[in-house]
Amino acid sequence: MKMPFKYLVIITTLLILDCYGCTDAADKNTPAPDQPNENCVEICDQQTEYKCIQDTIAQCETDSEGCAVWKTIKKCDTGDICDPKSYQCVKDCEERCDHNAMIKCTPEGIDQCEPDADGCALHHTEACPSGEHCDETLLQCVPTTECSEICDTSSIKRCSENGVETCTSNAQGCAEWHLTETCGNDQYCDETSFSCIDGCKSICSAGEIKCTDEGIAECTDTNNAGCFKWIITIPCSDGQACDLETKTCKCGDNCTESQQRCENNIIQTCSKNSQGCMTWTDTAPCGSGQTCNSAQTACEYTCSNDCEPFSIILIPDPQNYAKSPKGENNTYTKETKWIHDNISKENIRAAIHLGDITDNNTINHWEVAKYAHQYLDQANIPYTISTGNHDYKPDAGQGSDRANTHFEEYFGASHFKDKSWYHASPYSGNSYITFDVGNIKFLVLALEFAARKDVICWADELIKKYPDHHVIIETHNYLRDGSGQPGR
Repeated sequence: MKMPFKYLVIITTLLILDCYGCTDAADKNTPAPDQPNENCVEICDQQTEYKCIQDTIAQCETDSEGCAVWKTIKKCDTGDICDPKSYQCVKDCEERCDHNAMIKCTPEGIDQCEPDADGCALHHTEACPSGEHCDETLLQCVPTTECSEICDTSSIKRCSENGVETCTSNAQGCAEWHLTETCGNDQYCDETSFSCIDGCKSICSAGEIKCTDEGIAECTDTNNAGCFKWIITIPCSDGQACDLETKTCKCGDNCTESQQRCENNIIQTCSKNSQGCMTWTDTAPCGSGQTCNSAQTACEYTCSNDCEPFSIILIPDPQNYAKSPKGENNTYTKETKWIHDNISKENIRAAIHLGDITDNNTINHWEVAKYAHQYLDQANIPYTISTGNHDYKPDAGQGSDRANTHFEEYFGASHFKDKSWYHASPYSGNSYITFDVGNIKFLVLALEFAARKDVICWADELIKKYPDHHVIIETHNYLRDGSGQPGR
């Protein structure tokens, strides 16, 4: 799959998620747990960590007795519930389609279950172009093979010898009669209601014979009530055809040995069956994403664009711009305003901030950043933002402390409270966003500077919950070289 990015090529960096034990006594901000109390009954598993209890978010914690218990850490607002997938408060809504089904074919085209602005699941149907239908295997629109309509779908139903037939479209969009109700021996199909009703009605004359797809049929009074119907008296097996002259079933031989063809996205080969008749046999079903090419009699991958070319913008280390006065002339503001003004032109779908929002964590610097980000907030473009080492510096000196930052005040969860694409982390300074581009789903994690082990373990578990998403991890620092110097 080719995904052209006009201004950005994302190079995925391998982040080693060292989660053994998910605790590290050497981690400055993650103290080692106390020894467990062997006399208490554990009511939660600390490996589970979080769960939803109706409209509240609970965390598994150790109480004063050393027992693992569920403790409420947040109650959702009225009308919201706890989402068991993200452990965030989301809008309570009646699901109107199944998230797990996601995509299915309908007679009109492709039906997709998509969340609305409140996260509620809604049906969205994209009609196939004229001359195409939705392929049940590929779940995409493909050209419809030419077919002769053998019935009119407006007629809907008719009576046949065996019962009620209904005119419906097959997988290729062709209208065909299909037996939908079989009448019993003491029933017949009523031409008015097109349903099987009790009674007797002769549909043939005594002694008549004819050929059917199943074999030789004879007109017989099955219950000696003067009601004559067609009954198969000599069934023909696969590959055989009825011969009225000899009143036998003979090989139809409608293909030659080793001949191949495409049928229902499967390669079939002509070979002899147990009766010695030449018949079509399924030999090679086409795989996912493939179609059977009738001209070549081969399964081929179908190439289609999942989306139009799009851009994801990186905002790298604007700490030096934060030292200048806030306003329209500030370079930080000019960057975000450019993104705002070029969303449509460049098809910008997201922005990723790389940290070092400020130079030394002063209120003036944070105000510069807040002013600049108003343009991204107004555009409602999904964006991530996380801390760099400069965002932990005190106003004077070079020391750093995780508690010594104004990040949560300016870009914590409250800043994004009305953004459906934003999701907070249980660990301050961390978050993630989700967004779609065509059929491509993205998950972007924003991890704090020099992420703690608990944060990395949280990220590892989160990624497992989004198996159908392309994952981008953004962090200001994640490795150290042999000399102990940080890597970026």
